[in-house]
Formats: sequence, C-alpha cells, structure tokens
Amino acid sequence: MKVGFTGTRKGLTDKQKELLTEFFKNNIITELHHGDAPGSDTEAHVIFLSIYPNAKVVLYPSDLERANNKAPNLIEYRPTPPLKRNEDIVRNCNLLIVCPKSEKEEKRSGTWATYRHAKSINKSIKILV
Repeated sequence: MKVGFTGTRKGLTDKQKELLTEFFKNNIITELHHGDAPGSDTEAHVIFLSIYPNAKVVLYPSDLERANNKAPNLIEYRPTPPLKRNEDIVRNCNLLIVCPKSEKEEKRSGTWATYRHAKSINKSIKILV
C-alpha cells in the first residue's frame, strides 16, 4: 500500500507517534509519500524507516522550506508550492494519514487543507489525533 502523510510543523504528539507506529507495524506499506517538511513529516519518515528500512520513500518538498530527509530508496520530486505539493501527495497514494494538531478542523491549515482535498476526491483517509 502506498501511504501519503500530512501533519504539522510542530511535530507529532506522543499519542500520534504511538498510533502511527502501530499503524505501520500492522499494515504492509510499500511506499511512504510526504512533504519533507520539518516536524511531523520528518518524525513520520524516521518511524517508517525504523519499521521498513528498505522501503521506498517519495518526497514532495515545498519550494518554501524542507528538511532534506534521506532514505535508501528515495524518490524526490522537484520543489513546488505547499498546496500543490500536498495535492500531489494525495493523488499518488492509496491512503492518506492525517496528523493534525487538534481534532477540530481548521480553515487556515495545510494539514486540514490536504485532508479536505483527499476527501473531495474520495481518497481513503485515516486521522490520528
């Protein structure tokens, strides 16, 4: 399964780290797609590679800021604006994992905007709060 990931730059909560680790361990994930931003993307990247050290990681860096994560089987797209990048992640995955900072949907949030885009195209979504 190809999993897309979106979360905040503030990073994952301890509960989100636990739930994400459990999800990765209990499913067969062939690829992780994320935006290579500091914070949650980097934490999800590290957790994923600790479970699937040789799996494919696909990065969609923003043209504003990035973390420069590395992986053995790394594919990297050219930097694009954050909202375009998030649409690309959604388009190229089977399931989107969303790790927002709160349970309440926010209007001015890239994480929630990515969720809304995935929902609008009927993509499978898993929210971890």
